[in-house]
Amino acid sequence: MTQSDRLSAEDLLSYMHRTSMQYAYKALLAVQMAWSDDGTLTTRDFAGFLYRFYRERDQRGLRLEKPEKQPVLTEEKFRLAVDTPCRLFREAGFLVKDGDELHIWRCLSKEDRSALYQEALDRLAAHYQEPRELVEELVKVAGQGGAEAQSRPDR
Repeated sequence: MTQSDRLSAEDLLSYMHRTSMQYAYKALLAVQMAWSDDGTLTTRDFAGFLYRFYRERDQRGLRLEKPEKQPVLTEEKFRLAVDTPCRLFREAGFLVKDGDELHIWRCLSKEDRSALYQEALDRLAAHYQEPRELVEELVKVAGQGGAEAQSRPDR
């Protein structure tokens, strides 16, 4: 039995609750995981989602990250940025990478995906010290630009 075989949805929620967040990337990856019906997402889609999220924050005049940690807003930069949160989730046993595809170690139930989505929103609101409603609006706007908007536990 591998480490991934022993992990549960509760382990993923616990990981999200306690993980450190210098950037919002891990919580945004959790949003993408929550939106995946079949347990698969691509690094390209995730990079696009990150780009749209930060672009929306920038257009609204909101802080992108901590003042000393401002990401550069280019799609190429975000293609490179996805490596770190994806690697951390893989090392924790929650993702498997196969080329450009990321597979959640097991498909999550609709209830599990909803709980993961809620935890990710809570972490983003705490990270940015902003109302949860604002963070959720930004996440949804960013999600409207790609396939990830098609299936969400928030609908």
